[in-house]
Amino acid sequence: MLLKSVCSQNLHNIEPQTITEHSVVKHVLPLTVTRTELDGELVCNVSSAALDNPIIRTLKLDVRVPPNKIAISGVGEHVTQGTLLTLMCSVSGARPAATIEWFNGTELLTPASQNIQVKIYLLVLD
Repeated sequence: MLLKSVCSQNLHNIEPQTITEHSVVKHVLPLTVTRTELDGELVCNVSSAALDNPIIRTLKLDVRVPPNKIAISGVGEHVTQGTLLTLMCSVSGARPAATIEWFNGTELLTPASQNIQVKIYLLVLD
């Protein structure tokens, strides 16, 4: 079994093993998945003396990760009553993309109920 992408760095402490039972060969590959495997691809390469060319099977990883950065900007330590605030909550690193909601204590703030204008920005990283 071959590992394509950067997944191989996670294998240094875990030993893969091959198990043969009757005519079935199984190769067990313990793998700890991290952020580095986003859009990763695992490749199983099967070769045999009975084959002219290896048989290759590919598995695309759909790795889900929590946000790694959350920041609020637009306000200092205090504000004065009647001041119009423009707050921004920026969340990055989540897959799938995070959902952002604003609360005042336990009350959900919505554009309809709180005179809030919502702008959603989508950041696409290559």
